[in-house]
Amino acid sequence: MEQIGHWISSITFSIYIIYPLSRIWWFFLGGFFGWTLLGLIAVRMGKTVLWRRINGGIAALYMALLLYMTVVSRGVTSHPGVMLRPLYSFHLARTENPEYYREMLMNVLLFFPLGLTLPFGLSARRFPVLKALGAGMLLSICIETLQYVFSLGLTETDDVIMNTLGVLAGSAAYGIVSAVEKHRKLQREHRQDDLHGN
Repeated sequence: MEQIGHWISSITFSIYIIYPLSRIWWFFLGGFFGWTLLGLIAVRMGKTVLWRRINGGIAALYMALLLYMTVVSRGVTSHPGVMLRPLYSFHLARTENPEYYREMLMNVLLFFPLGLTLPFGLSARRFPVLKALGAGMLLSICIETLQYVFSLGLTETDDVIMNTLGVLAGSAAYGIVSAVEKHRKLQREHRQDDLHGN
């Protein structure tokens, strides 16, 4: 019986999440691989400073856009609330309304572009991915706090968790470019060592 419940949950997840958002999935996958490719090209051409500045500017603009979309443009609700229990949305999605799955995924995707750009913008500093995660989490906490203070909707811990996961997912592009760059650097060093050895 429990196994049947898991199957039903999986089918429900597919119907409510994967199929309706298939176009969005392709858009974000295309953006991820496209941005990764542009990063690799920028590194290969020695345009890392320009690439860093472009990403830093886009990340700053996107953070302003996030604040506008989630705070400034939202109207006051008559039923504001607070849900601080972590991952409670999964429970609600399984027991009450599968629409919560879609909301969680949208919260991940909302911060995905920030994860895609901010680590590149911070690449001149140490631990850019960790700093991007911290910045994304702080921005999400600020948004949730402002929504609570101004009664703009439900303030949820899950929103912060999903937003931070979105930054982490986007940051994988920086991880790929950084790994390729380090590999090429090691190859160049080995070639130089071989030349000096001969």
